[in-house]
Amino acid sequence: MSRARALYQSGRYAEAEAEASAVVRSRPRDDMDVSLALTLAALPISAQGRHTEALAADDEALPVFDRVFGADHWETLKLRSDRTQQLAALGPHAECEAESAAVVLLAARADQVTGSRSQRS
Repeated sequence: MSRARALYQSGRYAEAEAEASAVVRSRPRDDMDVSLALTLAALPISAQGRHTEALAADDEALPVFDRVFGADHWETLKLRSDRTQQLAALGPHAECEAESAAVVLLAARADQVTGSRSQRS
């Protein structure tokens, strides 16, 4: 995972995608590293302008994130936020707006349960 992340951060998107995809193929679907690798694979796909593929990768990752982290965990919310960026790039703006509103609502609920960020600092 760290190699895939480093490749992505250095702009070597095709290599980062391949590295993250290799992690996905090598581990069980409920492994936490697989869930993160699924997201890490989507980022360089998007960076290469392949938004339809990146959306499909995010859609594949979402049930894994829900199972591994839970629907209101920040990692899941981040993934859903990434997904809205793909939707925005592709043009289904009503779906993008609805997904964004759902993410905001879940984040607000999670924040109410755990306390505001200013109170936790």
